[in-house]
Amino acid sequence: MIRRPAARHARAGRWRAWALAALVAGAVPARAQPAPAALQFLGFRPGAPRAELERQAAAYGANALACDTARRDARVRECRGTLYHDTPTPLSLRAVLIDGVAAIILVTGTVPEGERARWERAMEAAYGAVPLRAGGPQRMRQWVRDGTMLRLVWRGGPEVPEVSVSLVDGPTLDRWGRTLR
Repeated sequence: MIRRPAARHARAGRWRAWALAALVAGAVPARAQPAPAALQFLGFRPGAPRAELERQAAAYGANALACDTARRDARVRECRGTLYHDTPTPLSLRAVLIDGVAAIILVTGTVPEGERARWERAMEAAYGAVPLRAGGPQRMRQWVRDGTMLRLVWRGGPEVPEVSVSLVDGPTLDRWGRTLR
């Protein structure tokens, strides 16, 4: 088959027309799209400095966080506290700080199903729908944004399940991991 230059130019023109039509029909420049919401729970956010973590815990009635320094690496501290939220029992707060920054935050407690479902709906409204993952009696939803992760896990009876919310700051863990090599 002999290709004529005019046919090649016509084909290229059609491709350009399709690309232009796709652009005009709805492609929005990335900078014009709203930025996704940064992951947080009850005002706690991964990557927050210790002072911010302390202030947020105090907003939920916690006393100063009790922190222990890791035996193997003095840059690592595990902090604990109790949050007095609108739940029948207080929530437990645990955080792993690396160089004074919250690398991992864990909020756990026994939470009425209605409150747990409200938390789940709020997370989906803020961060988008994600698939429900189930394994035995445990259920989980997970969101990831810019190297951070938010995970909601619940198990137990339908009335008052055990709930945990994890916030993880990947960049802080990655920086720390590189220093251990």
